[in-house]
Amino acid sequence: MFHPVFKYILGIYLIGMGFGNFFEFEEFIRVVPSYIPYPGMMIWVTGIFEILGGIGLLLPSTSRLMAIVLLVLFAAVFPANLHMAMSNIPGEGFPVPSWIMWAKIPIQIVLIGWAIWMVQGGDNKVSSKPL
Repeated sequence: MFHPVFKYILGIYLIGMGFGNFFEFEEFIRVVPSYIPYPGMMIWVTGIFEILGGIGLLLPSTSRLMAIVLLVLFAAVFPANLHMAMSNIPGEGFPVPSWIMWAKIPIQIVLIGWAIWMVQGGDNKVSSKPL
């Protein structure tokens, strides 16, 4: 289903996104729905979990555990991504077309599916044969 390289690409991507939560804090705070309590703390917590999850994916001994953590994380940030798309919240500095905001929704659903697959041991079911 997913090539093992995807795990490493996702790990590096998540580490970058996690640091983005801290360096682009105001950008992230703008997309948190108003019904979410303590939005600033949520940005910090999700950033930390993205970094830890990304690092954990890069380590074979922790990748399955991190898939569980990331499953929860992907589900937790889903409302913010949906809110951003539905409210058409533009990016500061450079405008983001609304289709990109909507494209994140199915991508996030795929990531949730990937995490479920990893939790079920999907990483161990991948053939060692090259594509």
